[in-house]
Amino acid sequence: MPGFSWDYPIYYLTIPEGKRDRRCSLTSDTCTIDDQYFLVRGCLELPVRDESDPFIWGVWVSVSQPSFQLFVRVYDQTNRSHVGPFFGWLQSHIRVYPETVGLKTRVHLRNGQDSTIHRARADRSPSRD
Repeated sequence: MPGFSWDYPIYYLTIPEGKRDRRCSLTSDTCTIDDQYFLVRGCLELPVRDESDPFIWGVWVSVSQPSFQLFVRVYDQTNRSHVGPFFGWLQSHIRVYPETVGLKTRVHLRNGQDSTIHRARADRSPSRD
């Protein structure tokens, strides 16, 4: 099943390009901006009717500094699924849905795979399509 992902959190794109090297630290899975904003990347997996594999949105989520520090500390460990989940706010605009930036989420670490992003149940969000 194909998927779609963002290389950058939406807030990163608001920083003028000439200032990003100084204000931002970006990897494929983490981003910090001005040492104040902490973001992690993960997979928002949506089940697809009559398919065994989900459709995957690779999205960014802002988390607290303590959550970010713990995420980074354990990310390269083989056994990490017991850490978290981490509360966060979605920081990717998924244009095929009503406004998605700012949706409440939970980041779940998985062993040997990218993190998964789950929506908070009380929030509006992408669902089964």
